[in-house]
Amino acid sequence: MKLIYITQHFSSKSGLTRPYEISKHLKKLGWEILVVCGENKDDVTDIVVKTTRTKYNQKYGFVKRVLSFVHYMLKSILLALKEKDVDAVYASSPPITVGIAGALVAKMKHRSFIFEVRDVWPDAPIQLGFIQNRILQKIMIRIERWLYKAADQIIVLSPAMEKNLVKKGVDVKKIKVISNFAHLDRFRKWGGLDARKQVEKQYPELEEKCICLYPGTFGFANNLDFILDVATTFYNPNIAYVLIGDGKEKENLVKRVKKENIQNVFILDGVSKESVYAWIAACDVGMVILGDYPVLHENSSNKFFDYLAAGKPVILNFEGWQSQLLAEYKAGFGVRAEHKEAFYEILKSLQEDLEQRKQMGKNAKTLAQQFFERNQLLNQLEGVLTHQVGKGKGK
Repeated sequence: MKLIYITQHFSSKSGLTRPYEISKHLKKLGWEILVVCGENKDDVTDIVVKTTRTKYNQKYGFVKRVLSFVHYMLKSILLALKEKDVDAVYASSPPITVGIAGALVAKMKHRSFIFEVRDVWPDAPIQLGFIQNRILQKIMIRIERWLYKAADQIIVLSPAMEKNLVKKGVDVKKIKVISNFAHLDRFRKWGGLDARKQVEKQYPELEEKCICLYPGTFGFANNLDFILDVATTFYNPNIAYVLIGDGKEKENLVKRVKKENIQNVFILDGVSKESVYAWIAACDVGMVILGDYPVLHENSSNKFFDYLAAGKPVILNFEGWQSQLLAEYKAGFGVRAEHKEAFYEILKSLQEDLEQRKQMGKNAKTLAQQFFERNQLLNQLEGVLTHQVGKGKGK
């Protein structure tokens, strides 16, 4: 069976690796996969990849982003239409323009259209204030509704996203929840003690500290000033806040740390995926930090699942489906962003109580094994795709 996988962002080593992992797994199961992406930055060779040569950077402004999205959409349609003997089209958004490309290609080829929604657009850019023009908002909402109607199957990454779509009138039978994956195998090679020794050798100032880790994007939506606020308002020399990554807000955060002489916040440059796993294995607490935007709290953060897989307590600065899960399985906490003191008190409690950290870590790993194990979820996805191909649409 042949699948065209339309995704603007494609990577095997860093950032968003979900499309690569899905493609690789399907190929192992006998699928013929063609990925149409913006750039093949990692020079992936074990999957057939065609690129539109579309440049994109998290630091782009609004206009530049839109131009990038439209460029990719148009060129991906042209590349996909050249393919023969296609059985299904899988489009993974955001941006929403990827969905448009997938829907049109599937329609012209008379094939099943599977639409994966990793972020609910246009809810996300509207809530974050990136799209304020009312006319443009209405146009995007109409496009969103059309895509849900055009899709034969919709994949979402969390139960909260499923509820969002159902509220908008999408038939729940059309939706399948397949979250991001917990890579348990990736952390088996990293003994927590070995990883910790490696980190402390490179950064002696972290010795005997409770390392609270955030690896990811330094963007507007991530609200990493929250961590700096907690670190300064409730200074604790025994807690080290380690932030690893890049993004539009990084320079401002670095300047603030220097200006306010924040001693226990360490901002490090982005590292390889493998190094991120080492840091996660070495840390004491994993943090997921977001701005106060409800649509973001519905999402399925990669970091969340990495922490679970590594057996680390997780703390969020928001409430939602993830915080409910952590509370139910006693694997961590979710605290609304305005309650900074409560957030700090939880960290302080974890810093002081090693047994509590260990037990929560065990609970986190159990949670990962039961519900988010990578191969289990990938097999579920393959079953969905096989079912859609079996239904057929005819040529």
